[in-house]
Order: sequence, then structure tokens, then C-alpha cells
Amino acid sequence: MNTQKPASRWLGVTTLATVMLCILTALGAPRPDPAWDAAAKGGKTAALRASVERPEALHMAGLALSQMDSEAEPVIGQKLGEAGKNIVHVTSRLQTRTEEVPYSTRYIGVEREGAQPYVVTPGKTGEKVVTYRLTLHDGQETAREKVGEEVTVQPVDEVVCRGAGGELVIDGETYNYSRVINMRATAYTTENKSWKWTASGTTARVGAVAVDRDVIPLGTKLYIVAADGSWCYGIATAEDTGVKGNKVDIFLNTYNECIYFGVRNAVVYVLED
Repeated sequence: MNTQKPASRWLGVTTLATVMLCILTALGAPRPDPAWDAAAKGGKTAALRASVERPEALHMAGLALSQMDSEAEPVIGQKLGEAGKNIVHVTSRLQTRTEEVPYSTRYIGVEREGAQPYVVTPGKTGEKVVTYRLTLHDGQETAREKVGEEVTVQPVDEVVCRGAGGELVIDGETYNYSRVINMRATAYTTENKSWKWTASGTTARVGAVAVDRDVIPLGTKLYIVAADGSWCYGIATAEDTGVKGNKVDIFLNTYNECIYFGVRNAVVYVLED
């Protein structure tokens, strides 16, 4: 029993020495003033603006500097109440935004005295997704750099006729047209029955189309093409009826072709003889 007393006594001395050492260390350690201490404990941005001579404020806030962080010019901190170089916390992040893609205006025809320009195909804006890299100082954006973009919706050009008409070059041959009409196009067929006649008394065939005779007189030569340029019916003649208004019914050879064509937007040039 007596052999354990020196060990107990030595343990007490060691504990006391450790406590004294901690007290001396604490007394000798630099202490931030109350303003710094409050900022550090709060973990606010103010803690990141700690003076270079006061790194303990960052440590108390549980914050660490990165290679991007930098020193700012001397600033008197309203909360800190003292001047000195401040540490600015610099971060970077990516941001994506959906933005409009403007459409272009394409002009056709020639200007003529007394003829007013009119829109053949309305323009439509497109869309794109743009990615930016943002640089932030203490959470405030200071720089923005575009790093990429992707067009998700293509714009549609606006087509404007300058006047009463103009010239078209089709397969190397030049045609004059008097006007341009924006129409809805459908399709019909007779399934190769040659005895089917049109309202003009001609055989129904590819190149013979149906129109409203109050809009386009029968016998008028036409050039029919997609409003967006995706398809082209070509040169045709208004020979049949059965539709009303700004519509054109084009002839195709088979029923399946008609089903596939469906209903589409078309630009119809009225050709001059």
C-alpha cells in the first residue's frame, strides 16, 4: 500500500503542472478585442475580413484561407473599428441562364413606287443556354465570364417582301413574281386514277394544285416552298378548287405521301407570265 503513495503524489504534481502551463499559455496568448471575438464567434463575413495580424479570428470562426483569397487595401471596418489590411474571401461558381437568340430579317422582292413592304413569314426568337463563371469577393459578384453556350431552339428568320414582287432563280432559270402569299398547305391524291379531272378540266397530277379562286385565279403559275426552307414543292399551276382562303392543296401520287405531308406552312410565289 505504501508503494503506491509516491505514484499518486507524482500524478497530482503532474496534473497541477499541466493546469499551470495551460494558464500561463492562455495568459501569454494574444487575445482579439471584443469586436473581433464577436465577429469570429458569429462566423460572419466580418471574420473573413480579419487583419493579417489577427489570424486567430479566422481560427476561432472555424474558417481557413484558400489560394484564391487575397489582401485588400486598408479599410476601416465599421464593425471592427480599426484600420488595416483585410483578407478578402474569393470564391468562384458556375451559373447557367436561358437567353433569347434574336432572329434575322431577310428581304425578298424589289422596291416599287406605291408598294408597301409586308411580312411574308413572321420571325421567331430562339433560345440558348449560356454558362457563366462568376467570381465573388466576400459573396459579392465582381466578374462574370462566359464559358459556353448551347442553342436549344433555333430562331426563325423574318421574311419581308420589299414591294410588289421581284425575281426568283429556280434551277438556273429566272422567274418574275408579282406577289408572295403566306399559306397553309395540305395534300390530296387520286391514287393514280388518270380519269380524275380538276375544276379546270385537266387531269389531276403532280404540279396541279387546288386554290381558292377568289385568292388566286385558276391558271396562275405558282412556286411553292416551305416557310422555313425544309421542303419545296416547286413550280405548280392553280387548276383545281375545294379550299377557302389562304390555303393551297398540293397533289401527291399516293395516300401515304399525303398522310406524311399533313398540314404545313408554305410560301407561295405568284409567278408572272
